[in-house]
Amino acid sequence: MRMKKTKANKILLLTALLILLIITMNCASAIGVTPGKTTIPYPDGLDKTFSFTVLDSEDIDGDGNENANDGAGFEISTKGELGKYIEIDNSPASLYPYQESNKFYYQLNMNDSVIANLTPGEHLGEIVIRKKVDDEVFAVAIPSVVHQVVFFVPYPAKYLQSRIEILEADKNETTEFLIPIVNLGEEKIEGVFGNITIYDKQGAEILGNVVTNLASLETMERKDLNAEWENTVDSNIYMAEIKLMYDDEAVVYHEYFKVGNVFLDVSDILIENFELGNIVTFHLLADNQWGEDLNNIYASMKLYDKEGNLAYEVKSPVTDIKAYERKRIPLYWDTTGVEEGTYHGKLIVYYDLYHTEKNLYVEIFDNDIRIQIQEGEFALKTPSYKRLIFILSLAILAAAAIVIFKKITKKK
Repeated sequence: MRMKKTKANKILLLTALLILLIITMNCASAIGVTPGKTTIPYPDGLDKTFSFTVLDSEDIDGDGNENANDGAGFEISTKGELGKYIEIDNSPASLYPYQESNKFYYQLNMNDSVIANLTPGEHLGEIVIRKKVDDEVFAVAIPSVVHQVVFFVPYPAKYLQSRIEILEADKNETTEFLIPIVNLGEEKIEGVFGNITIYDKQGAEILGNVVTNLASLETMERKDLNAEWENTVDSNIYMAEIKLMYDDEAVVYHEYFKVGNVFLDVSDILIENFELGNIVTFHLLADNQWGEDLNNIYASMKLYDKEGNLAYEVKSPVTDIKAYERKRIPLYWDTTGVEEGTYHGKLIVYYDLYHTEKNLYVEIFDNDIRIQIQEGEFALKTPSYKRLIFILSLAILAAAAIVIFKKITKKK
């Protein structure tokens, strides 16, 4: 019976040590690759050589010295649509141990018939770099990284790709329109510009008009169009019609933007007859400083304990507030089970697609509550749970291994 217990203890000890080794191996090894992606232009990129660098922190110790461990290096493979056309100059068998970084060179080799069968647009290949591990070494996960290879096939004739970026501004300031453009076609675009018309929110009344700069685009070339509008309108939402005209074609966008800020301020909290254990009513004073009605408004009050954990959360009913109206929003809190103490908190008022956030400092007593609305950002310091779990796991396993080892030694 004693021999069976000794054997079981040994098995348990080996299991604990093995788990400890696995966790250590999975967390200690790290490799990286730079750049993470390379875009190869058509057609010039087919005649060029590209490179990527593999970074390996495991083979360098803390003092920057090389670790002389046999079997170091990488295994390189390709996959994806373009994988079979990617040729690595450094053979996957050519390993470079004991170096902090290794540079590899490659080409994308495709003949005309292969390119002719590719549809216009992006095509992707991947170069996968894995740590080389000896056959004798047991590992749960082998570290690997990926370098993406992107090849773009142009569209026939002229093909303009663009997007609209509107830099919003306050009343009586400058609203900026930025339009990045790229010619993804096989033919040059001789001239492209944007004509921008500003309407009210309903698109009924014209309030202004501006024109961007003029540009020409070679195939695969990128440029920016821009324009500025000196707004003199009230704070509100407006619509811009952006008509991009290039050679004999046109593209039309409709984008909404703001002048001023959609803002609902909370400046005061009124509390009636506070007593722990009862349902307490908070009245939040909300001020709609926006030129339109705000709908679907509700408030959320969150209180955090000293460790940064969420202790209590209370939400108000949904309501609406008219333009420039000040209104009390009721918030009902059942304080049954609530403990006295000091809390940091947040008061968040949600409205339409926006929200206003205030920081709170709260002191709760048996028959009183004190709430201070604070300005500035309140950052909670929460632990990194993955790191904490890892450290605890190591400590528990190490302690278990020591205890078992002492028991075995003592019995002997």
